[in-house]
Order: sequence, then structure tokens, then C-alpha cells
Amino acid sequence: MNWNIFWGIYILAFALACWVCFYIFGIRKWKKAERCSEHIVGRVVGVSPVCYAGIHIPLIEYMVKGKIYKVSGPKFRSGSAVQINTPFDSPTAQMETNLTTRENLPLHLKVKMRKNSSVNMQESPLFRLYPIGTPADVFYNPKKPKESFVQRYEGASKLLGILLFALALVLTGVGIFVLFGPPIIMS
Repeated sequence: MNWNIFWGIYILAFALACWVCFYIFGIRKWKKAERCSEHIVGRVVGVSPVCYAGIHIPLIEYMVKGKIYKVSGPKFRSGSAVQINTPFDSPTAQMETNLTTRENLPLHLKVKMRKNSSVNMQESPLFRLYPIGTPADVFYNPKKPKESFVQRYEGASKLLGILLFALALVLTGVGIFVLFGPPIIMS
């Protein structure tokens, strides 16, 4: 068996996965704000399965050229949650968050929940800002209306893009070197 071909293809497969991730989490997201130049007012229709810091975000419905689209939003770059469950707390649940108004949404969502183990959190702070049926600003790509975001674009992580690019580049170089380099002998 030619081990150079085996290990070269093996490493290049990981390099290909890194290139795909770099495209999805880097290149495709970096220019989204420029591509989504058209504005329309959508309507909050429900709860999205997308979650940040344990909080589900709203599902917004909007119509472009007679066709209905749905988008989850507003999104955040990251979210962190601290949840404290204890039977000794008061019977009412408490939630602290850095959400203040629709106009002043943070990029990094922080949530601190304190609740009794028998009390369930019914109302999300995000749904106080975006109750079902209320209007919400949607920005979409006029060439591809399904590509959209709610209110403001959360941005792409430049560090993640750089790391994925560097890893893909290194793996590609190593894979090519192993494939065409000195023979590998395994006993």
C-alpha cells in the first residue's frame, strides 16, 4: 500500500472540510450586510428554534414580490448564560439581561437566571421587546430575498475566519507535501 496517497488524501479531506467551514463562517457572512440592502417591515409570528444564552429568538415573516419568507432574529454574535436553581429562592423567577431596547441591542447577549426549581420561566426578555404580531425591520438581498437579517447584522467573527483560513492553508500544504514528498514507510 502506498502510504503517501493514503495519508495525503486523509489530510486533504480535513483541509477540504476547513475550506468549506471558512466559506460558510467567513466569506459568506462577511459581505452579507452589503448584499442585504433592501428594507421591508416584517411581522413577529412565533418562536424560532435558534437559541442564544438559553433564550429563543423571534421568528419574523416578511413578503417580497408576493412570496412569504421567514427569518430568525435579531441575532447576536454570542450569548452567555448563568442559571441558578435552588429550592431556597423566592417563589418568583428573576432574570437579568443586558437587553434594554430594540434600538440598543447588544452584540453579545448576557443572561442571568435565578429561579426556584419548581418555577418555570414563562416570558423571555427578548419577547418583551418583540411580542408576537409586532412589526420588525428586515433587511434582505434583492437578488436572493431569502438571504436576510432582522434589524441589524450581527457580523462575522473575524478571528474564527482567520483561524479557519490558516488551518485550511496549513492542512492543504501538509497534505500536498505528504502526497508528493518522500515515501512513507510503515511497518
